[in-house]
Amino acid sequence: MNVITAYLDTMFAAYPPSPRMTEARSELHAMMEDAYTSHLDAGMSENEAVGRVITEFGNLDELAPQLGISGDIASVPPAAPSPEGPTALAPVTLDEAEAYLAARRETQPALAWAQVLFILSPAVLIVLSTLSAAGAIGLAVNPAVLIGTVVLLACVAGAVTILVRRRQRLAPFARLAEGDAPRSGAVDRWAGALAADAAPRRTTAFQIAVALWIVALVPVLAVSLLASPETSRTWIGIAVAAMLGMFAVGTFVLLRKDADAATAAVLLRSRRAM
Repeated sequence: MNVITAYLDTMFAAYPPSPRMTEARSELHAMMEDAYTSHLDAGMSENEAVGRVITEFGNLDELAPQLGISGDIASVPPAAPSPEGPTALAPVTLDEAEAYLAARRETQPALAWAQVLFILSPAVLIVLSTLSAAGAIGLAVNPAVLIGTVVLLACVAGAVTILVRRRQRLAPFARLAEGDAPRSGAVDRWAGALAADAAPRRTTAFQIAVALWIVALVPVLAVSLLASPETSRTWIGIAVAAMLGMFAVGTFVLLRKDADAATAAVLLRSRRAM
């Protein structure tokens, strides 16, 4: 299974490759796949089975004697002390990881709304300027452009403000986001289970987003190819705004509930504690 394979890649990445380590990885992969199949046969869902397997086989230090790689793991030197002091290399604790997840969940909608504002920011400018140029509204071009520009700048300012506040909320977890802090075995297993549980939701959201992004091209293509030149000049701005709207909705769907997968990705890319 891809989640198990990716988890094994992360687990063994901290150790130099050798024939014995490669063999041990294959043995552990077979053990995890067998356990995964057994859990499925016992009635677990795929996510539950993956989470259970990672919990059972996620600590390489405990499995090393069984796999015959205790010496290989012990021969890997510990990370050099940081000049900033021992706290800089303190492993990520499970409590810290859970707090980071809570902060990501709290601020993830803000990230989604900020992206929506960025995408929609030129919509009013495009609509008003094209309608004004076509004579479809009682507004001259310059005032239309001015109004649209003000709305654009307001949307950008709002989005930037949202992102700054979100960054401030996540500031206490900077060492996690930067990947500087090593993770413990408990965090390793927890993050792996979190990634496995979030994967189906992320896949569904991605599929919906891609569908919306593709459909978003339809209004512009329809106006450009099917409408008369006069109609096209009037409606092309509205078609572009509709396209931006569907792009924004797709992006919102993709990002709004992505906190779990994003948190797991951040934690699993950090170094494994020795």
